[in-house]
Amino acid sequence: MLKNQVNRCYGKQVTKIGALIGVAARLVVALLKLPVQRDGVLVNMPQISGNYLRIMRQQWQNVEFLFVDEISMVLYKMLCMIDPCLRQLKNYDEPFGGINVMLFRDLMQLPPVRGKQVFQQPDHMRSATHLWRLFTLVELRQNMR
Repeated sequence: MLKNQVNRCYGKQVTKIGALIGVAARLVVALLKLPVQRDGVLVNMPQISGNYLRIMRQQWQNVEFLFVDEISMVLYKMLCMIDPCLRQLKNYDEPFGGINVMLFRDLMQLPPVRGKQVFQQPDHMRSATHLWRLFTLVELRQNMR
């Protein structure tokens, strides 16, 4: 519903939706082609290049919003992979490539199976920008379903 409202306001397809579970969205890892091993472990994100980069940039050309559901299950490391990937796809050196990223879910539910939660920056990454702090929390208090 939110995706349709945003697209209607802009008059074109400007949104992508990613989630870790659910039928309404593609997995975040599939949407951005993030490298994941068979056991679910995230591996370092290689630079995209050549024809593959051209195709991916074309797919993301008009995207201005990325909605990520089930954020409570996303690892901080995944957030750190999404940022440079979007910067490269949009060819824009601002956080998340200048795309408006909206995160959804109750943060007190279902933490990631391994690793730090999306808001917990690992000690070895302390010198990097704390990506979670770039977001503004808006608490929804009324269920609209």
